Amino acid sequence: MKYYFELYITTDTLTREMWLRLYRAVGEYGGMLGRFELIFSCSGNTVRFFVLSDKDLSALSNNIDGFLIRRSSETAVALPATFAKERFVQFVSGGNLLDLKEKYAVSKSKDLEFAVMNIRAVGSQFFGQMSLYFKKADGQYGRADKMLTAFPAGLLAVSFEGMSCALSTTRRRYYRLYPW
Repeated sequence: MKYYFELYITTDTLTREMWLRLYRAVGEYGGMLGRFELIFSCSGNTVRFFVLSDKDLSALSNNIDGFLIRRSSETAVALPATFAKERFVQFVSGGNLLDLKEKYAVSKSKDLEFAVMNIRAVGSQFFGQMSLYFKKADGQYGRADKMLTAFPAGLLAVSFEGMSCALSTTRRRYYRLYPW
């Protein structure tokens, strides 16, 4: 059985260390062969983070600095069913997923809507895969798959302080990224 959770952000800056603490907490709670998925969703101007796990993470709900974990429904995480293969996706050096989204929106007219990280930690070894879903101008989706050798905390670290964004009043989970 899969459990769906949404990460509510309690601070304006998500650092690399905060993501590593979240990874360690979920990984330790999941056990030796535990696996989970971390989903970055950026639809329109709204950024959301989800965690899918084989175990119920409700016990971790308030124990991780910078995040609140709350149950969500399966319909909130609706990944595209059909997609084409996307090739040669290069990350922005020293950047995060929002930088990658901006780069592909400007240079290739493709919109990064989802990044799905399948994560499995076995002892001290890390195994992972990242799937990036791009929406093309014609409404079709392309997916690029990347192998991960370490938890991608640097890609998830972002500071919303310098952006002109308006926060929603519902537990600060939605961020407006662009003023238009």
